[in-house]
Amino acid sequence: MPSHFGKKFDKILRRLRKGIPLDAPLKVVTVPQEEIKGLCGYAAIHEDPVSFKIVISRELSKVAAIDTLIHEYAHCLDHMVNGMECRKHHRNSWGVCYARCYRVSQKE
Repeated sequence: MPSHFGKKFDKILRRLRKGIPLDAPLKVVTVPQEEIKGLCGYAAIHEDPVSFKIVISRELSKVAAIDTLIHEYAHCLDHMVNGMECRKHHRNSWGVCYARCYRVSQKE
């Protein structure tokens, strides 16, 4: 069944999962905007056992939802690759992970 944002969003998620597997469970959900209080979305990272949940506002445009998905996937990847010793949300290692996720998402 397609997601709330349709085939293109689903295709990008499949590319990310296949091109950069996280080696931990990942759930992607959409929620009403009021549930995430002004955010576009966020990544919840659970430690024991490691798992991820990406939450995205349903009120976003398809383009903004895809951008948010890539952004939050990069947080999950950063955690898997670099750990959480540093609690900065957008540290340099996240930027490298974001670039990697962006490149994979744009391959045709």
